[in-house]
Order: sequence, then C-alpha cells, then structure tokens
Amino acid sequence: MKHELILFVSVFFIAVLTAVFVYVYFASNKRREFKPVKEKLYGYRPKLFTFLILMGFGVAVGTLFEFPIAKQAGTKPVEQSIKVTGYQWYWVLDKTEVYANEPVEFMIKSADVNHGFGIYDEDLVMHTQGQAMPQYTNRLVHTFKKPGTYKLLCLEFCGIAHHNMVAALTVLPAKE
Repeated sequence: MKHELILFVSVFFIAVLTAVFVYVYFASNKRREFKPVKEKLYGYRPKLFTFLILMGFGVAVGTLFEFPIAKQAGTKPVEQSIKVTGYQWYWVLDKTEVYANEPVEFMIKSADVNHGFGIYDEDLVMHTQGQAMPQYTNRLVHTFKKPGTYKLLCLEFCGIAHHNMVAALTVLPAKE
C-alpha cells in the first residue's frame, strides 16, 4: 500500500511538472515587450547579490562551529588508545575493551588496501568513522557515551569478503 501511494504521488507530480513545462514552452513563443520588467529586475541585482553573499557567509560560519576535525587535532594525551589495522578481510585491534565517557584514540592503518572504518552501536547507528590506508596512520578520537558492544565495520569495498569484515569493541561502564 505504501509503495502504491508513493508511486501515485510521484506520477501525479511528474504529470503536473510536465504540464508546466508544456505550458511554458508554448507560452514562450509569444513576443512581448520586456523592457519595463528588465529595468525593474536589474534594479534588484545589487541587493540580491549582497543578500546571497551575506547568506553564504552566515551559512559558512554557522556550520564550522561544530567542525569535527578540530577536536581530533588537539595534542592532549588520551589515556585509552587502540591500534587498529585493517586487512583483507578482518580487523586487528590491540585492545577490545574501553571505558565510557573517556576519549578513546584509534590509530587506524591498513596492511593492504584502503578500508573505511566505521563504529556502529547495537542498533547499527554510526557513531564515528575514519579511513584505513596503507603506509599511513590516521588518528581518530571518539568518546563513547553509553556502554555496550559496538561493531567495527569496513565502509569501503575491499574485495570479495568485504561483507565479513566485522570486529567488536566492548565499552564498559565509566570508571568511578
């Protein structure tokens, strides 16, 4: 039923859009005097340009406040650190348990090809991601808010057994 409704709504809007295009095509062949309209619209151009520049600047500044890389760039030492190495088609972690509410530093690299490194909770909601590349170590810092078992999945197709590239990380309750 839901798919049929989506199909009906889609076909309806496509039909309306097609009718609008057909109308515009046939109506555009009629010649009219555009000089008054042109003069009026050209008067709005400087105002529109200024408005768009201010909006663009506002959006750029507004979206950079929570830029996630700035948190990663700090040199503050992290007590919990895990070395992660991606292979075709498995992950190797030097630790599999960490504590909640404390930053965890993942040192991610690959021994063979590029791998995407994604951390998912038990509901398969992604919490953070990084990139595992050969001959390079990426640093990813993340603080787990809830204890539980998290899945580490490969996000980049790395070969025939890519779908089996899963590891587990246990997040223990925060230390008292």
